Amino acid sequence: MSNNISIILIFNIIYIIIIYFLIININTFCNNSFKYFLKNKNNINLSNQLDKLERKLLQQF
Repeated sequence: MSNNISIILIFNIIYIIIIYFLIININTFCNNSFKYFLKNKNNINLSNQLDKLERKLLQQF
């Protein structure tokens, strides 16, 4: 019985890790396309501000 529970736990952890990385990848893809759109609009200042905000957020973790 405990063997089954440990197998289920291992698969749940793997599943959570996969979903976590998928969410991170989707998030970075959306951010990059948004920045690309901003740079195409010649609004480089705003995209630079986004870069700074993103760096500040990443430094907190």
